[in-house]
Amino acid sequence: MSFNIKTIIILFSLFFLNLVINYYSTKKADVPFNELIDYSNLNQLVQIYKEALENHWTYEGINLEKQISPLLSTKENIPARSLLPLIVFRYSERACGSCIDTGLNLLNNLNKQGFETLAICSYFNERHQEIYFKRRNLNINVIFIPENFMDVFAPYEEARIPYFFSLDKKFRVHNFFAFNYQSKLLIDKYEKMLHNK
Repeated sequence: MSFNIKTIIILFSLFFLNLVINYYSTKKADVPFNELIDYSNLNQLVQIYKEALENHWTYEGINLEKQISPLLSTKENIPARSLLPLIVFRYSERACGSCIDTGLNLLNNLNKQGFETLAICSYFNERHQEIYFKRRNLNINVIFIPENFMDVFAPYEEARIPYFFSLDKKFRVHNFFAFNYQSKLLIDKYEKMLHNK
């Protein structure tokens, strides 16, 4: 195992232990420890973290210049590299509604905090997106693409699972994060991680 993987495993283990300790400390001391843990939720949490780590390493460093650069150039009519680094939220209107809301709210907050942001979305009718953004006072750059256009992320494109990633100045992917409505804790951690970079 390389040093980075060992480090991540250790950090994940420490984080998991911290969750259990925090959970235990919030309950009354007279309740037996084995009754405090809802093992079905715990297993689900472990699965969510495992998938997040796997996704991070699967997509880290992939170059998207051929796919993204032409899209950015036509949108802004300026060289695409001048828009980088960039945080991207990719979704289809056919994704879960609360997932779209959560992702766009996070992207909008990041935009207000000075991050360069972009929503890459698929709508059958672009007017629907305009209405959606206007009703929610979202001020985010948007590019429309067909569904399954981002073939490098095929499993998420086909399942219509929204995801985030950042692009550096060389169009390399970093911080890939696919989520669903059950990932609230991870979404908060993802935002904090972006602020710490």
